[in-house]
Amino acid sequence: MLWLAILLPALPLQVFTRGVREAPPLAILSPRGRVLAASAAASA
Repeated sequence: MLWLAILLPALPLQVFTRGVREAPPLAILSPRGRVLAASAAASA
């Protein structure tokens, strides 16, 4: 049996900024309001 693990930490941000030249500040939140991922502009 073969296994493959792929880590894609920026995938949530890339999904919402696909095809956008200059992405706006973007943060992905959990249902409880915890920040799961944030772009560099949102972190600043």
